[in-house]
Amino acid sequence: MAIHVTPLVYLIILSFSISVVLLSASPTLVLNLIHPHQISSIKPSHVYLIEEASTARLDYLQAKATGDIIAHISPLPTAFLVNISIGSPPVMQLLHMDTGSDLTWLQCHPCTNCYPQSMPIFNPSRSYTYEQEFCKTSEYSMPSLRFNPTTRSCDYSMKYMDKTGSRGTLAKETLWFNTIYGEFSSASLADVVFGCGHDNYGKPQQGTGVLGLGYEKFSLVHKFGSKFSYCFGSLDDPSYPHNVLVLGDDGANILGDTTPLETYRGLYYVKVKAISVDGIILPIDPLLFQRNSQNGSGGTILDTGTTLINLVKEVYEHLKNRIEDVFGGRFTKADMPNSVKNKVLECYNGDFERDLVESGFPIVTFHFSNGAELSLDAKSLFMKLTPNLFCLTISPSIGGHLNVIGSSINSIPPMRACEVPTKSKTRKTMKKKLIFPNRVNIFEASPTLVLNLVHSHQIYSLEPPRVSHIKEASVERLDYLKAKTTGDIIAHLSPNVPIIPQAFLVNISIGSPPVTQLLHMDTGSDLLWLQCRPCINCYAQSLPIFDPSRSYTHRNESCRTSEYSMPSLRFNAKTRSCEYSMRYMDGTGSKGILAREMLMFNTIYDESSSAALHDVVFGCGHYNYGDPLVGTGILGLGYGEFSLVHRFGTKFSYCFGSLDDPSYPHNVLVLGDDGANILGDTTPLEIYNGFYYVTIEAISVDGIILPIDPSVFNRNHQTGLGGTIIDTGNSLTSLVEEAYKPLKNKIEEVFEGRFTAADVNQDDMFKVECYNGNLERDLVESGFPSVTFHFSDGAELSLDVKSVFMKLSPNVFCLAVTPGNINSIGATAQQSYNIGYDLEAKKISFERIDCGVLFDY
Repeated sequence: MAIHVTPLVYLIILSFSISVVLLSASPTLVLNLIHPHQISSIKPSHVYLIEEASTARLDYLQAKATGDIIAHISPLPTAFLVNISIGSPPVMQLLHMDTGSDLTWLQCHPCTNCYPQSMPIFNPSRSYTYEQEFCKTSEYSMPSLRFNPTTRSCDYSMKYMDKTGSRGTLAKETLWFNTIYGEFSSASLADVVFGCGHDNYGKPQQGTGVLGLGYEKFSLVHKFGSKFSYCFGSLDDPSYPHNVLVLGDDGANILGDTTPLETYRGLYYVKVKAISVDGIILPIDPLLFQRNSQNGSGGTILDTGTTLINLVKEVYEHLKNRIEDVFGGRFTKADMPNSVKNKVLECYNGDFERDLVESGFPIVTFHFSNGAELSLDAKSLFMKLTPNLFCLTISPSIGGHLNVIGSSINSIPPMRACEVPTKSKTRKTMKKKLIFPNRVNIFEASPTLVLNLVHSHQIYSLEPPRVSHIKEASVERLDYLKAKTTGDIIAHLSPNVPIIPQAFLVNISIGSPPVTQLLHMDTGSDLLWLQCRPCINCYAQSLPIFDPSRSYTHRNESCRTSEYSMPSLRFNAKTRSCEYSMRYMDGTGSKGILAREMLMFNTIYDESSSAALHDVVFGCGHYNYGDPLVGTGILGLGYGEFSLVHRFGTKFSYCFGSLDDPSYPHNVLVLGDDGANILGDTTPLEIYNGFYYVTIEAISVDGIILPIDPSVFNRNHQTGLGGTIIDTGNSLTSLVEEAYKPLKNKIEEVFEGRFTAADVNQDDMFKVECYNGNLERDLVESGFPSVTFHFSDGAELSLDVKSVFMKLSPNVFCLAVTPGNINSIGATAQQSYNIGYDLEAKKISFERIDCGVLFDY
């Protein structure tokens, strides 16, 4: 009987009802796997990545088996990813699931050298559960470990066949997992040994590290017992929802036929007896599949880190020739791009779906000892590169004697092949293994929530040529603000906020099981909004898109106009849903369903490290059009009914540190009456159309009041025009021409002709004033007068050099204040301040402070 089984290929199921568990000895953990193409797609032109990765991976496995290298990972472009968080407070990571690696490894601050990654790099100095691990050679017999007497740490060093590698510190930490099909939506595991990499060099395609599932002592497998299983659906379908990993003796699905499993140097070996095509055994010497017990070479490894199936040349030639015999001359060989170096992939001109899948192609079967079989259909044997080009997923092992069965062995399952029945015999057993910690809050009325903010440059770095993005984003943001104040548009957020390079992000998870998102914090928006499946049209994002059909806490919201007086809401009688539609000044927008869902937050400075909030109204966007650069949606902190602010009471605060330092660790948002920091001088807060207005009475430079008519800062109560808005969604500060020109002239007067205007290729519609000069040397070190905004009731906001100017390159800097049709105080002007909002008292406070002193670490 042909079944996809070895001791490593299985199914899943468990069902949870409480939010978090603390995992103890030999628990069960059920994790959803993320298809790599949900993060970044492999295009036909990128076929060389598969070829290079396969060759490098094969070299790595061969060398590890024979003891020639000291490496424990090999990041690949098509490995499945696991969403975990590390530390306390938890920091989200996407790790490659790898049965060929033992060590769980990720990049860490401080970075001597780190490759770019889409998520925040873990900073161990900010975690209270982090501790260094000793070099216990009796337990960890790795020649790459070395005790460092200077730092008193256990240093590891890993090098690879392709000249990539990693160096760092061996440590222990708490891992957090988003589990599925269980009575818990999150679980934590303490004292996990991992590699904290500070010096990393290479070219990984996606992901932030590796989840090691090999057999050596480092492997996470041993923390859960002696069994684990996984189930891959369709590798060519990133939206397939049931790819899953199960760790633990009680939950692992050991199903179907079995074959002996040999472990050697942390790798998993099986014994292939023969290969057949359409039931006909190929004339292959079985010795070609066996491992040499003396030198460790040869044999057949099961490896999730390899996409392709690699066979020794003699085996490969027999199988390839038989496959081409079946072709019957129907397909000509395709010319491969010059970028494909070794030309090991055999590719053919033909329509994959029509000529192989629909027409049928014989099954190729691997026959193992004890009678187990692994049968491969067309979609496991071939991969489609274009509608008229496909390649074999089997390649020859170049210069080696090792056979590797990679992740492409899966065949297209029935629609729910990796999904498990709702009942499971493992439930009662699992419940006895789990312990409930006091580490999660289920929020009730008016709680306090303290969240760390993620600097957008940790996700996306702004380069000097991107000055056009600042300009465009500022113009569009001002148009949006002006239009919303006058009621000209029906929008509750600005999707162009993501294009602004200095917007702050909040790490949240949504749904049950939770799906991680990075949302833009925006006081100019009311609605919490993100992209949802099914996507009629979605822009590219680095995290998985939320699928409401997979969450058991998701429900649609009704169109109650008394509560949500938005002209953009429309009841759809056919789908019985409340649809929203938002359009913007630049032609971008979003459409979707108004819904309610549970949010999970990674909190800081609190007794709990995670917190949940039920029944949050949000926009589930199925049709989204725009050009965002980072983030997956918006966290609306405006005053409208949609705002998350109202779920926590009437107060909130935030503190921004240095916007030009992405590694600054203390940027923070606090929601809730008990925790919000209302500090320093206050000024009246006016709320209109969901925006927060303040009254500027004057602007001074070096204590000298500028000749500006105070009325230019006032809002017209009849038309809604004018006034001054506090806005975190824009990095720049804008002033109407009557206020901007006196300020710019005074600043240039202070320059005394030292700086000439810089050409940054801007159009005439809008201009950011830029100058040739070194910001640090000429302004910061030499000193530049403070620019102060004077508010009613005596409150002041004093801007230093880095709040008035922004550095574009070592020798070019620009004003962070621009002319506009509305006054708006942006995020750059708010840095180095704690800003507190008391909505009940209608007050806003300003306190210049180092954000790090606000909370007791």
